[in-house]
Amino acid sequence: MAKRLARADLVLTTGAGPFYAPAEFGAAKLKELAPIHAYSFPLEEYHHYRTQKAGDPLFLIAGDKASHARALDTALMSRGVEGYCVAIVPEDETEIAKTVDVAWHLPNVSAATAPIVYSVPMHLFGYHAAVERDALGLGAPRLGG
Repeated sequence: MAKRLARADLVLTTGAGPFYAPAEFGAAKLKELAPIHAYSFPLEEYHHYRTQKAGDPLFLIAGDKASHARALDTALMSRGVEGYCVAIVPEDETEIAKTVDVAWHLPNVSAATAPIVYSVPMHLFGYHAAVERDALGLGAPRLGG
Protein backbone atom coordinates (compact mmCIF):
# COMPACT_ATOMS: atom_id res chain seq x y z
CA MET A 1 0.00 0.00 0.00
CA ALA A 2 2.78 2.44 0.87
CA LYS A 3 4.47 1.76 -2.47
CA ARG A 4 1.22 2.45 -4.31
CA LEU A 5 0.62 5.73 -2.46
CA ALA A 6 4.24 6.92 -2.17
CA ARG A 7 3.84 9.60 -4.85
CA ALA A 8 0.67 11.10 -3.40
CA ASP A 9 0.85 14.85 -2.84
CA LEU A 10 -1.90 14.80 -0.23
CA VAL A 11 -3.32 12.17 2.12
CA LEU A 12 -6.61 12.68 3.94
CA THR A 13 -7.73 10.90 7.10
CA THR A 14 -11.13 10.90 8.77
CA GLY A 15 -13.09 9.26 11.53
CA ALA A 16 -15.93 10.04 13.93
CA GLY A 17 -16.12 10.11 17.70
CA PRO A 18 -13.29 8.10 19.24
CA PHE A 19 -12.07 7.19 15.74
CA TYR A 20 -11.20 10.79 14.96
CA ALA A 21 -8.17 10.40 17.26
CA PRO A 22 -6.56 7.68 15.08
CA ALA A 23 -7.25 9.88 12.02
CA GLU A 24 -5.46 12.80 13.68
CA PHE A 25 -2.61 10.54 14.75
CA GLY A 26 -2.30 9.09 11.24
CA ALA A 27 -2.08 12.51 9.59
CA ALA A 28 0.50 13.61 12.16
CA LYS A 29 2.65 10.53 11.54
CA LEU A 30 2.53 11.05 7.78
CA LYS A 31 3.64 14.67 8.17
CA GLU A 32 6.36 13.69 10.62
CA LEU A 33 7.73 10.60 8.94
CA ALA A 34 7.04 10.74 5.20
CA PRO A 35 7.04 13.93 5.03
CA ILE A 36 3.86 14.58 3.07
CA HIS A 37 0.87 16.89 3.21
CA ALA A 38 -1.72 15.12 5.33
CA TYR A 39 -4.90 16.45 6.86
CA SER A 40 -7.46 14.94 9.17
CA PHE A 41 -10.98 16.09 9.74
CA PRO A 42 -14.08 14.79 11.50
CA LEU A 43 -16.08 12.36 9.39
CA GLU A 44 -19.06 14.69 8.93
CA GLU A 45 -16.81 17.48 7.63
CA TYR A 46 -15.77 15.33 4.66
CA HIS A 47 -19.21 16.00 3.22
CA HIS A 48 -18.95 19.77 3.70
CA TYR A 49 -15.39 20.50 2.59
CA ARG A 50 -15.25 18.30 -0.53
CA THR A 51 -11.47 18.24 -0.20
CA GLN A 52 -10.82 14.87 -1.83
CA LYS A 53 -10.09 15.03 -5.55
CA ALA A 54 -9.56 12.28 -8.10
CA GLY A 55 -6.66 10.06 -7.05
CA ASP A 56 -6.32 11.51 -3.54
CA PRO A 57 -6.02 8.80 -0.90
CA LEU A 58 -8.44 8.87 2.03
CA PHE A 59 -8.05 6.76 5.14
CA LEU A 60 -11.53 6.19 6.53
CA ILE A 61 -11.42 4.96 10.11
CA ALA A 62 -14.81 3.44 10.84
CA GLY A 63 -14.65 1.23 13.88
CA ASP A 64 -18.09 1.57 15.42
CA LYS A 65 -21.76 1.12 14.62
CA ALA A 66 -22.61 4.70 15.62
CA SER A 67 -20.76 6.17 12.65
CA HIS A 68 -21.25 3.27 10.24
CA ALA A 69 -23.95 4.86 8.06
CA ARG A 70 -22.03 8.11 7.61
CA ALA A 71 -18.80 6.22 7.02
CA LEU A 72 -20.54 4.25 4.26
CA ASP A 73 -21.73 7.54 2.73
CA THR A 74 -18.14 8.74 2.86
CA ALA A 75 -16.85 5.64 1.11
CA LEU A 76 -19.46 6.11 -1.62
CA MET A 77 -18.56 9.80 -2.03
CA SER A 78 -14.87 8.92 -2.23
CA ARG A 79 -15.64 6.49 -5.03
CA GLY A 80 -17.80 9.15 -6.71
CA VAL A 81 -14.93 11.65 -6.87
CA GLU A 82 -12.60 8.88 -8.05
CA GLY A 83 -10.54 9.07 -4.88
CA TYR A 84 -8.65 6.14 -3.44
CA CYS A 85 -10.21 4.97 -0.18
CA VAL A 86 -8.64 2.76 2.46
CA ALA A 87 -11.03 1.81 5.25
CA ILE A 88 -9.98 0.55 8.65
CA VAL A 89 -12.94 -1.39 9.97
CA PRO A 90 -13.82 -4.16 12.45
CA GLU A 91 -13.26 -7.73 11.31
CA ASP A 92 -16.98 -8.40 10.82
CA GLU A 93 -17.71 -5.28 8.74
CA THR A 94 -18.52 -6.00 5.08
CA GLU A 95 -20.60 -3.14 3.67
CA ILE A 96 -17.92 -0.46 3.75
CA ALA A 97 -15.24 -3.04 2.92
CA LYS A 98 -16.84 -3.93 -0.40
CA THR A 99 -17.25 -0.24 -1.33
CA VAL A 100 -13.67 0.95 -0.79
CA ASP A 101 -10.48 0.20 -2.71
CA VAL A 102 -8.82 -1.49 0.27
CA ALA A 103 -10.18 -2.57 3.65
CA TRP A 104 -8.00 -3.31 6.63
CA HIS A 105 -9.93 -5.38 9.15
CA LEU A 106 -9.01 -5.19 12.82
CA PRO A 107 -10.18 -7.40 15.66
CA ASN A 108 -13.25 -6.37 17.62
CA VAL A 109 -11.98 -4.63 20.75
CA SER A 110 -13.56 -2.67 23.57
CA ALA A 111 -14.56 0.94 22.93
CA ALA A 112 -12.02 2.02 25.55
CA THR A 113 -9.04 0.60 23.67
CA ALA A 114 -10.29 0.90 20.07
CA PRO A 115 -8.72 4.33 19.39
CA ILE A 116 -5.31 2.97 20.40
CA VAL A 117 -5.69 -0.21 18.34
CA TYR A 118 -6.91 1.73 15.29
CA SER A 119 -3.88 4.05 15.52
CA VAL A 120 -1.42 1.19 14.99
CA PRO A 121 -2.04 0.66 11.24
CA MET A 122 -1.82 4.41 10.67
CA HIS A 123 1.55 4.54 12.40
CA LEU A 124 2.81 1.56 10.40
CA PHE A 125 1.57 3.12 7.17
CA GLY A 126 3.39 6.37 8.03
CA TYR A 127 6.63 4.46 8.53
CA HIS A 128 6.31 2.44 5.32
CA ALA A 129 5.29 5.54 3.34
CA ALA A 130 8.49 7.24 4.56
CA VAL A 131 10.59 4.28 3.43
CA GLU A 132 8.94 4.23 -0.01
CA ARG A 133 9.16 8.00 -0.49
CA ASP A 134 12.82 7.96 0.50
CA ALA A 135 13.51 5.21 -2.05
CA LEU A 136 11.95 7.46 -4.70
CA GLY A 137 14.02 10.46 -3.59
CA LEU A 138 10.91 12.29 -2.38
CA GLY A 139 12.28 13.07 1.03
CA ALA A 140 12.45 11.52 4.43
CA PRO A 141 13.59 12.80 7.82
CA ARG A 142 17.35 12.77 8.23
CA LEU A 143 19.47 12.91 11.33
CA GLY A 144 22.06 15.67 11.52
CA GLY A 145 20.71 17.59 8.47
